[in-house]
Amino acid sequence: MRMRSPKLAAGFTLIELMIVVVIAAVLMGLALPAYTGYMQKTRRTDAKVTLTTMASQQERYFLKNNGYTVVIADIGSAVSQEGYYDIAVSNAPCGDNGCYTLTATTREGTAQAADTDCATFTLRDTGAKEAKDSGGNVNDACW
Repeated sequence: MRMRSPKLAAGFTLIELMIVVVIAAVLMGLALPAYTGYMQKTRRTDAKVTLTTMASQQERYFLKNNGYTVVIADIGSAVSQEGYYDIAVSNAPCGDNGCYTLTATTREGTAQAADTDCATFTLRDTGAKEAKDSGGNVNDACW
């Protein structure tokens, strides 16, 4: 008597394929928010580096002109180096050319605009650093 060999299955069943799809979807659902948050934290460096560079330019300007400038073109660009932040300079809080405040605000239309935790970075002539969320609340974890 001859025995028949069992028929070997070729390929995957629909159930097996659906299980793989569900597992992949769960993994993406967990990984994507973490990746997005990581990228936002990485792009914050753009604001920090730009403000620090502009503070250095302010000190150089002070040595030449015996005062700080409120004209952004004198010390750099109104946009951060990587383009994720708008930069502004003012003579607050003293109101004259004896002090300055540099501010980096997330730029609309960029990937960083969704960063609500650290929406604004500030650097003053005294070296004081401050960051605020999109609601205007101070967030010490940003710097």
